Amino acid sequence: MSLVLGLGLSTLHLTASHTNATAAATPIPSSASQSAKVARVAAKLADGVYLYGQTNQPNQLNQAYFVFEVNKGNVLGALYMPGSSFDCAHGSFNREQLALKVRGAYEQPTSTYSIALDRSAKVATSNLNGIGQVGLSGFKKLAQVSQNDIRLLNTCKATYQAKAW
Repeated sequence: MSLVLGLGLSTLHLTASHTNATAAATPIPSSASQSAKVARVAAKLADGVYLYGQTNQPNQLNQAYFVFEVNKGNVLGALYMPGSSFDCAHGSFNREQLALKVRGAYEQPTSTYSIALDRSAKVATSNLNGIGQVGLSGFKKLAQVSQNDIRLLNTCKATYQAKAW
């Protein structure tokens, strides 16, 4: 993996995931009320572009950032540290985590990782479809996405968009 993830997976709160698709499958609910319950539990972010960082200040050396786009629950983005290389990541939300496939900028093999979801966001929502205020454990949401963030995101989109959406 490139320098971003190699500097400390525990620092980024990423954990290796070794589950297979069959074991992770969730049965389809049999009623509308069960569907609503499942939707509330399967938290995700609304469609859009997001920037999260280990600090709430942008562009800080030795701090990791994740700029990504959400499209119908699917995620595509870049994990990076300013002044370093970056990794492209794509994946999707499940009940408790953002499950990602991460590939280093230097054509390294793809690895599977997850970022735990932080449901302690202090913004209340009445949205029952599971889209709302959920955070990424170990990261803080930053309000401003820079031109460099967009450049990194577009680089990853150009390579992995067909796999992500």
